[in-house]
Amino acid sequence: MKIPLLALLALSAVLTSLRAATDPAAAGRAADDARVQAMISADPAKLAAVFSDELLYVHSSGKADTKASFTEALTSGRSKYNAITYEQREFREVAPGLILMNGRCRVLLGQAAPLTELHLSFLAAYRLEKGTWRFLAWQSCRCRSPRRRRIAEGVPEAPIQKRASVVAWSFSPRSSGALASKAGGSSSLQ
Repeated sequence: MKIPLLALLALSAVLTSLRAATDPAAAGRAADDARVQAMISADPAKLAAVFSDELLYVHSSGKADTKASFTEALTSGRSKYNAITYEQREFREVAPGLILMNGRCRVLLGQAAPLTELHLSFLAAYRLEKGTWRFLAWQSCRCRSPRRRRIAEGVPEAPIQKRASVVAWSFSPRSSGALASKAGGSSSLQ
């Protein structure tokens, strides 16, 4: 009874790996899940295994990192990823051995509370290198979140209120074409 059960488990594992090899979405999802775990753990061996030697990582700030500089930032603790949660994640094979991933995600960054929360739109690339899908490129930009905020553990969120002066510009043909400015009081923006 044990032998057929072991054979069934082995066959299942082989079929799962074959499906991942032929299904770009499954292969991309597995590679990206490994990348996210490696970045959160900041384990140098895991990062080396998932990052391509030609990695180009462009942060939402516009700062660009290579494999060496990004790995150093993660392992030294200068950059600390606490969580990456996907709102949307799509994969497509655009050429043999090249998968693009795009979507939106929420990232929690920081050494200690309060953590910084970013809402990002991104494009990433994975390349098949010597039989392994490796993280090749990342480009992201910040999106407007329902509310930009800093997260503090155990502290309930408070709504953010921004104050700005309201300036109204008007054009009056009777005033020799001059622009007139009327400064108003403060207004609450949400």
